[in-house]
Amino acid sequence: MSPNTSDQAKRKMLILMIFAPGIFFIIYWFAIQSGNNHALPNKIKPPAKFETIGQSVRADNTLYTARKGSQLFTDRIDLKNNVAIAEPGAIFLGLGLEAADSGDRPDVVVISQDGNVFRPLDVDSSIIAKNFGMDAKNIYLYLFKVRTGAGYYYFQVNNKPELTWRIKEGA
Repeated sequence: MSPNTSDQAKRKMLILMIFAPGIFFIIYWFAIQSGNNHALPNKIKPPAKFETIGQSVRADNTLYTARKGSQLFTDRIDLKNNVAIAEPGAIFLGLGLEAADSGDRPDVVVISQDGNVFRPLDVDSSIIAKNFGMDAKNIYLYLFKVRTGAGYYYFQVNNKPELTWRIKEGA
C-alpha cells in the first residue's frame, strides 16, 4: 500500500468521524418531528349529560356513586418506599366508585373537556386511599394521571353516558 493511499484513507475516515454524528442527528430530528401524528391519544366528544361527584345513579339494577376524598388532585403520590411526582403539565386525580351489587370491578375512564381519554393507573388501593384521604372499604379506588388545564374532567363508568360525573379542575 502506498503512502498516498493510506493518507487518503486516514483523511476519509477523519471526515466521516466529523460529519457522521451531525448527519445522524439531523436524520433523527426529522424522524421525531414527523412522528407526532400517530402519538396523539384517542379523542372523543365530552359527554353532554352528567352528574356531580357524590350523586348516585342507578343503571342495570346497580346503584353507582362517584366519591372523592379529602383531596381530588395532587402532583405528588407517596408510595411505600418512594415518592412519585407528576411531570410538568400533568396531575394525579384520585376517585372512588361505590357500586352496590356490581360483581366485577367496573371499567372506568376519565375524559377531559378537550376530548382526551385517560385510563386508570394500576396502583394498590391502599396507596390511593392514603394519598387522597378515602376509605378503601366497599369502594373501588382509581388513580389517573391527567393533563392540567382542561377545566373539567368527566368520570365515566362502563362506557355508559348515563354513568358520567363531572369534576372541576382544582376542586
